[in-house]
Amino acid sequence: MHFQEISNSLGLRDGGRRTIPPVGDRPRILLIGDSFTEGVGVPWEETFAGRLQTALKAKGVEVLNAGRESIGSRDIAAVVRHEVAALRPDLVVYYEGGNQLELSTVVKDVPKAVPRPGGVLAGWLRDLADHSALARRAEGFVDIPEWPKPAYEISWPEGLDEFDPDLRRGDLPVNLNTIMGDLDSIRADLAKVDGELAVASFHWMAKDGLVLNAGRHKPIIEGLNVTYAPYRYRDLERLTNFENRVFKKYAAAHGLPFIDVAGHMPHDPELFSDAVHNTPQGVRLRAWIVFLQLVPIVEQRLASGAWPKPVPAMADRHPAFKTPPRRITFDCKPN
Repeated sequence: MHFQEISNSLGLRDGGRRTIPPVGDRPRILLIGDSFTEGVGVPWEETFAGRLQTALKAKGVEVLNAGRESIGSRDIAAVVRHEVAALRPDLVVYYEGGNQLELSTVVKDVPKAVPRPGGVLAGWLRDLADHSALARRAEGFVDIPEWPKPAYEISWPEGLDEFDPDLRRGDLPVNLNTIMGDLDSIRADLAKVDGELAVASFHWMAKDGLVLNAGRHKPIIEGLNVTYAPYRYRDLERLTNFENRVFKKYAAAHGLPFIDVAGHMPHDPELFSDAVHNTPQGVRLRAWIVFLQLVPIVEQRLASGAWPKPVPAMADRHPAFKTPPRRITFDCKPN
């Protein structure tokens, strides 16, 4: 496998195709978020940003990717302040929602039971699969429901309307007060450079009643039942839906575009490589869903003359970098 110049002179991942930033001759959309946005381990063309860049090319729009692996809203706000704002984007799209989805914020006395699949056969195959090709093949014939979970209680904030949340409250679950504070910070930093923020809803494979194949969907099963143990599928889905309602209401309250990914992306395990990240087919579909919602925004801004904004000439590297960029190549050949 050969990867060359994964980051450009701006320090942003784009397959190494652009080495000098544009100077305002076309609109610029910049994606911020976590590992899904960054596109870890796949070619640029197969990433979320790469797919959007291809789809929006006919509109004369440039898409840049400022995603980072395993980060949350506080880190994303710092990326915007120190890196993104200096690039004077026309629109910044925020997509993140999994790394801060902590149900411990509403669950008292979280059980510490060791997760195990239900049923003798499923447990036996899971134990043997790491050592036996026959067991791994047999898993492909077994569909399993959610693993048994210990009892726990969700302590919902008193008086909080789950379906029409009051954003002024300071006790919103799953770190949403922190996230909204960071979104405020991002809006403020973008306003200084006449940039606009859009917020997207978050989608993953948390779904009540989900039945998965023990072989094909093992990363999804392990993610939902081990990484997110001991929480039930229905509660993961419930808090994700609540988070997305808050995102939508926050966008409406501040006049921001809302990109509804979750409302259109199916809960199809064949589109996911694990509980959060998509297969190439899933990336294409998610990018298409976002593209269809971005097109009216792009067309309206272009027709009104709001885009592209005039910006001052820029250097050939990011202003935050103190030394010239250097090319690093990796050629992974067998010894």
